Amino acid sequence: MASSISKFNSELRKDQQGGETEDIISGKKRTREERDLEEELKKRNELRRDRNREIVRDFRMEKAGKKKDKSTRDEARDVSEKIALGQA
Repeated sequence: MASSISKFNSELRKDQQGGETEDIISGKKRTREERDLEEELKKRNELRRDRNREIVRDFRMEKAGKKKDKSTRDEARDVSEKIALGQA
């Protein structure tokens, strides 16, 4: 009977250690996923900021008269450019 109790205790310890190992692995996986998600969010926010800067810059350039908008640019093209671009 004593051997069956010690066998039970050793199996119980193994089960507990196995659960801890699984918890550690799942915790590391969760941490890695959270870190990857944070990196994606940083990249996405950086792209948004860059695009917003471009839009503001273009708006200011158009307002200052230094950049032509699409319609003005297309009207200023000569016939050969329009044909090459398929606009004729």
